Amino acid sequence: MTLRPGINITLAERADAPFRIEYRSASRIAGVLVGKPAGHVPDLLGSLFAICPSAQKLAATLAISAESDAGIADLQYAEMMRTVRFETIREHGVRILLDWSQVLGEEPARSDIASLISLTKAMEDGALATFIEEKILGRDCAGWLAIEDPKSLREWAGMADGVAARFILNSLDAQKVPLAYGHLQPLMVRRYRYHPLVQALADDPVTACHIARLIDLATLGVECDLGILKLLPPPSAKARSVACSRGDLVHHARLENGAIASYQICSPTDTLFASGGLGEHWLNRIPQSAPERRMVEARRVMQALDPCVEYAIEMR
Repeated sequence: MTLRPGINITLAERADAPFRIEYRSASRIAGVLVGKPAGHVPDLLGSLFAICPSAQKLAATLAISAESDAGIADLQYAEMMRTVRFETIREHGVRILLDWSQVLGEEPARSDIASLISLTKAMEDGALATFIEEKILGRDCAGWLAIEDPKSLREWAGMADGVAARFILNSLDAQKVPLAYGHLQPLMVRRYRYHPLVQALADDPVTACHIARLIDLATLGVECDLGILKLLPPPSAKARSVACSRGDLVHHARLENGAIASYQICSPTDTLFASGGLGEHWLNRIPQSAPERRMVEARRVMQALDPCVEYAIEMR
């Protein structure tokens, strides 16, 4: 069994009419955990979630360990966190090689996607670093992270031979959606908000979201190259947050007699698409234009926010 909730966005044909978002959160599965033995929950959640299952399993382990004061062994944490890191590389890479290719109207390089999945499951550090550099970034990860301004970014995008470069160039050249962060920021943009390139793209939040993904992937590529993923530190006391491919995943548990009394999951997508959240805010900023144009802009907004569930956009 896997959970396949989704987001349905309905745009009105009249440009001045409101749109509607229907979000069915995967996190609602937390309700079925009540009464379950706490020790069974991490594996159960890992089997229920199709996306980022290792992150879900680690977040559950941390939440239950923190609530029970039993703690988590350093070696166990290191192994689970290492698995999450490779899962994050896989999720970034698949989204780039598959989704970005489809946005450009290109046939995805399915053999490369299969190689990426194989390497991440085998946790091949050195081979993964090489894959990221050759198949995605078109240059070494450290060198890509040294790009700090839009001019240098455009130079890379114009010279590199790969879907990531073509996608970013397309995003830079696209008509800008008049978005603003305000007090809300996409979670990956917030993670890298002090990176010079993210700061330089403050007037282009859509491209900034995609760049934050590439920064995260390149950073993980450097860690793979240096072997840092084998030397992960133990978690801090009462840690519940797990950094994954779209932001931070947080679980909260309350136990009674070794069983789950209440459980809450807060995913990055839950944060983005909560009532009054960034998803609603950005979709509200789509200009009042022809229906076809608003559909294009809505797709660009959703591609930037990248929810971890399937979504559909329709016009009525």
